[in-house]
Parts: sequence; C-alpha cells; structure tokens
Amino acid sequence: LVGYYLLTTCLAALEGLAVTSAIVLPFTPTVNSSGLCIDVEPVVATVKVSFLEQMLGVVRNLVPTNIIGDAARLNLLPLVTTSIVLGLLLPPGGTVLSAAAELNDAVGKVVSFLIKLAPFGIASIVFGAVAENGPGIVDVAPYLGVFLGAVTFGLLFHMLVALPLVFFALSRRNPYPYLARTWPALATALGCASSAGTLPVTMRCASSNGVSPTVSRLVLPLGATINMDGTAIGYPIAVTFIAIVQGTWSAAALNAGDV
Repeated sequence: LVGYYLLTTCLAALEGLAVTSAIVLPFTPTVNSSGLCIDVEPVVATVKVSFLEQMLGVVRNLVPTNIIGDAARLNLLPLVTTSIVLGLLLPPGGTVLSAAAELNDAVGKVVSFLIKLAPFGIASIVFGAVAENGPGIVDVAPYLGVFLGAVTFGLLFHMLVALPLVFFALSRRNPYPYLARTWPALATALGCASSAGTLPVTMRCASSNGVSPTVSRLVLPLGATINMDGTAIGYPIAVTFIAIVQGTWSAAALNAGDV
C-alpha cells in the first residue's frame, strides 16, 4: 500500500518537473518586481533535511502526542495509527465502536454541508486577493495563463494517463469506467481543494465501485494523508513560476537539470 503511494507520488513529481521544463521555463518572462504590490520577505536561512531525517519524521508522526490536536489540525496519520490500534483491541460491536460509527456519520453529514458552501468561500478569498492586489495582478495577469495551463496539463495527464496506466498494470482492467464513476469525488475535490474534506464523498464513490468498506476505511484516510500527487505536480511549477516572474531566477539561465 505504501509502495503504491510512493510510486504514484514519484511519478507525479517527475511529471511536475517535466511540465516545468517544457512549459514554464520557455514561456514565462520576468516581470518588474517593483510593480508588484505583494511584499515578499527574503529567506534568512535554509534548513537542509536529509532523507533519513524526513523518514524518521514520518515514523515519529505515526505516534500521536495529542490526538485531539492532531484531529483539529487534520493530521490524519496519527489518527489512522490510533484507529488501527483501537480497532484491534476493542471487541467488535462494542459500545465504543458503535459510538465511533455514529460520530463518523454525524461528522460526514457536517462535512457534506460545509463542502456545499466551499465554492462561495473560495470565491470570496479569490475576490479579496484580486481586490487587494489589483495593480500587481495586472502586471502578471498575461502570464498567469502559462501557470494555470501548466498545472492543468500536469494534473490531467496524471489523472487520465499515468494513474490509469498504473491501474491497468495492476488489475488488467479498463480504468476509465471506474474513473467515470468517481466524478462526484473529483468535482468535490476541485471545489474545496481538500483531500480530507473530500474523504466522505471519496468513500461513497469507492463503495459504488464495489470496494469493500473495510478496505476503503483504511486505504483512503491513509492516502489522503501521505499520497499528495497534486502537490508533487504543482509545487515545482508554482515555485519556478514565482521565482522567474519576480526575477529571482532567470528562465534563460535555467535548464531541466536545474529544475
């Protein structure tokens, strides 16, 4: 399971680098940063973290220090660990498990209601940012199409080509009918931009595709925590685009190896 998540995240990262090299570098010019009204503070120090330290951080995160605080911060990994331990120790059909199931149903209904309001909230945030940073946005607006096009292409390629190929290689089944039945989760994720917020809808889509609830209740919360394919695609694109637009990097001086 973790190997699959690692595979798809690595593929997403490679796709993000490829899209950055093929689209962002050739088509993103430098904009005069003095015209931007967004002040960016310089980075004082950079902390380098080794791969071993990163892996140890993931392992340490498996053990919750404050389960309530982790739940409030949507840090799902320690919640999954706690759920597995409690599920193994508590008797089936007991009072605690019944209360947890009822609480889960109640939370799912609340999240579903909030998801319906998410587009209005997101639109308000975007409207406020545009109204506050109007002059700076006008300067970079002609080039935002490059950024949006690169991110959209990377995400669509990953969703319609890379993941279906992995699905077919593992199951020898046509992935697209399965993908078509997941459109409610895809639309919800597009509207709220949250893996955790989309989780109840994702579970319903998995159930409609014949996935056992026992499997989906373990796999999907874990995937919502550690399987950040969209982030792996979007980060190199966003970082490179911002750095070139602000003049921190020169697109002419960068190549695929630098990215």
